[in-house]
Amino acid sequence: MCSNIEVLAISFNGYDKLIDKIAKELSDGKIKPSTLNSELVQKIYADLESGAKDGYGKKWEKFPKDGKGSTPRELKKNLFAFSGAKTYAQLVAINDLLVDKDGKLRPYNEFEQLARGINRQYNKNYLQAEYQTARTAAQMAEKWERLQETKDLFPNLKYRTAGDSRVRPEHEKLDGIIKPLDDPFWSTYYPPLDFRCRCDVVATAEDATEYKEKDLPPVQFKGNVGKDKEIFRKNGSFFKLAATNKDATRNIELTKLNAPYEQAYKSAKGKKVEVNIYADEKDLESNVETAIVITDSLNLNVQVRPHIDTNKAKGLKNPEYFINGNVADLKSDFKANNYKSINNAFKAAREQGLESIVFDFTTSFKQIDPVQINRWVLSNINDKRGKQFKEVIFVYNRKAIIVKRENIVNKQLLPELEKLKAGS
Repeated sequence: MCSNIEVLAISFNGYDKLIDKIAKELSDGKIKPSTLNSELVQKIYADLESGAKDGYGKKWEKFPKDGKGSTPRELKKNLFAFSGAKTYAQLVAINDLLVDKDGKLRPYNEFEQLARGINRQYNKNYLQAEYQTARTAAQMAEKWERLQETKDLFPNLKYRTAGDSRVRPEHEKLDGIIKPLDDPFWSTYYPPLDFRCRCDVVATAEDATEYKEKDLPPVQFKGNVGKDKEIFRKNGSFFKLAATNKDATRNIELTKLNAPYEQAYKSAKGKKVEVNIYADEKDLESNVETAIVITDSLNLNVQVRPHIDTNKAKGLKNPEYFINGNVADLKSDFKANNYKSINNAFKAAREQGLESIVFDFTTSFKQIDPVQINRWVLSNINDKRGKQFKEVIFVYNRKAIIVKRENIVNKQLLPELEKLKAGS
């Protein structure tokens, strides 16, 4: 068997009280399995992420300067989604214990003990294997990136097992196979190929070997973590189970709101721009740039929020920022000299129920017209309108100002806009 046993650097004790609490809530009918439990999702993710971080190395925490996706971020997203699916699977398993095989409600003490058995199964036995898999897979993902850098010198890879009595027979059949780095073989048979797999690959200048397709063995993890960016495959049992329940699918999507953030920037005064791992990559680079201007100019922490799939979570909107305690929408794509678009931006922000809005005029106007901006803002924030808005942030040419609602109503916006124009 291609495995090893080791003591993990994580504690299982924290799951005990949490699972007892979840079991009681299921028993009392306060929650359904599809409700999930955000604390359990977060805890599973934290444990698995610690293993992946250890395996990948120093670059695990590094935010990509171009704002685009990176292998660590994609792996983090996979781990977080897996944690949500695993949470749902646990709650289903516990909930199924409420009644016995005859359909009779179990006494609570009996149900509680059975629920603790699920806890041991999922959060000790399974977690051991999952932690090791996360660590090994992240290590192999990072190795895949390094192998690309030297493929001119070593164009081929050799599959190698641990070479002892614990090697799985299926993996033994792959030992010694040599194929070019770009060969389709490595899209399917790049380790790890199963839980606790210890197999490896080595770069080599040796000639490629031949193999017959029919002789290749079935494996648990068919793929390449370096190319697919998946530690736990989306066709795995937990993901499949979650996909059968619309409420679970929606709530797993909503857990993204509590997904971790990566530091993209830190100002000289210690304020930060942080980016959620699920932030929309389409406009991420420009969103981060605007956030940095706000952080530097206004000495505020800015978070770029996650992008939610509204097909899975209908009715939810996707404002870009969390600033100064408020969810804020960013408006930056204005047609040339079309100040009326400000009105449309306020309308969209009202429909989303937001208290803050950010206007970045940098790319749309060569020279802003403070009088026009003031006019359209005042038509949306005055004694009678726009009471939901607490503040508005204006960005132009690497400078930003923040103006409170009361100052806008009291006609103090125009001089601030003139300063913004003059200072840019």
